Amino acid sequence: MKTIFILIFSILCTAGILQAEFKVPEWSQDLSIYEVNIRQYTPEGTFEAFRQHLPRLQEMGVGILWLMPINPIGELNRKGSLGSYYASSDYHEVNPEFGDKADFTRLVDDIHARGMYVIIDWVANHTGWDNVWTIDHPEYYKKNGAGDFYPPVKDWADVIWLDYGNKGLRKAMAEAMEYWVKYFDIDGFRCDVAEMVPLNFWIDARKQIEQTKPVFMLAECENPAYHQAFDMTYAWSAYGLFKDISAGYKSVIELDAYRMREMKRYDKENIRMLFLANHDENSWSGTMLKHFPESYKAMTVLTYALPGMPLTYSGQEALNDRQLAFFEKDQIEWKTIEMGDLYKVLNGLKKTNPAMYNGIYGGSFNKVPNSKPYQIYSVSREKDQDKIIFIINLTHEPAEFKLSGIDGEYQNCLLEDKITISRDTMLSLEGWDYLILKR
Repeated sequence: MKTIFILIFSILCTAGILQAEFKVPEWSQDLSIYEVNIRQYTPEGTFEAFRQHLPRLQEMGVGILWLMPINPIGELNRKGSLGSYYASSDYHEVNPEFGDKADFTRLVDDIHARGMYVIIDWVANHTGWDNVWTIDHPEYYKKNGAGDFYPPVKDWADVIWLDYGNKGLRKAMAEAMEYWVKYFDIDGFRCDVAEMVPLNFWIDARKQIEQTKPVFMLAECENPAYHQAFDMTYAWSAYGLFKDISAGYKSVIELDAYRMREMKRYDKENIRMLFLANHDENSWSGTMLKHFPESYKAMTVLTYALPGMPLTYSGQEALNDRQLAFFEKDQIEWKTIEMGDLYKVLNGLKKTNPAMYNGIYGGSFNKVPNSKPYQIYSVSREKDQDKIIFIINLTHEPAEFKLSGIDGEYQNCLLEDKITISRDTMLSLEGWDYLILKR
């Protein structure tokens, strides 16, 4: 029954019959997002140690910092020696491994002082086995035939399932979320397995939270219906296509079909998060370098070329080549920040060119015809007088080609020289190379 309800809701949303309940915060219009793994970021694994990286991230042009869960981790039935961030023991407290609430306040204040925003990971579907609610409010949990708590998924043996049929739970969860906005001034939430929690809870919770301040909401799901409560959802489908193109299983032509599907399923105001890595992919599937060994720069540029908000995961900018342990200490090795300059250029373009803005704030997205369509992906983003052209060779073979429909003089955003293009201009790109041009 729940599946049928979600399907109907999705169809209505896609048809435009149901519109989003909330307005995407205007401050998010020109930002990218960066996921922070506090435990693995520094030797200390603390808020204060991570805070020392803020100047570098600010210089890189990061806009929104998404902190993986900051709550204390349950000890009962935990996995590994440190446990999963996603097995909370108290929604109102801070993980003591990271510091205390004063440290967290200092971090949030510093982020805001640098013109950046911060959202925290929120796990509303389940808790650790020894969460304080198991004692104070056992009625908040689902129970099996024997009357015992149980996991929502068999493999998630370190967590137990919350029951959203209980009105008390709904009220308590919304109040817990509001607490971090009201008293710590965070700017929103990334919501874990959002689709496992009823959509009407998220709508009600956001209404309550926004009595304090407007927030930015990211859902870990692809269901268009959830844009009723959320500003952004995961573009898992794009990620799978990126991997297939990189491996040579699919052609660049498939990106056109992907865009058509996106336009049918999502409204323009629905922001899609584009990525080459995140904490789940890194730990369980492999690093960016595993899936994109030669193409990682070209694919990074693609995540900025397509409509959506690009995500960078901790260590991507340093080409982290390790699958970080999920339940243990496994520090990122910060050698050279090889991708820092590229991210700086890309984030700068998004920040200064309205054509590149997110969602309804951005410009039009159009294909630019080229003579090698099975190798070269060429598109333009345009709004008023701003026009950005992305030209990416999405194969390992060199290509010579011509473009049509963009005659004129352009600035090369990577080399800061100028280039004049006409329909007779022959361009060349090495395998996995790219050009970014600005009118």
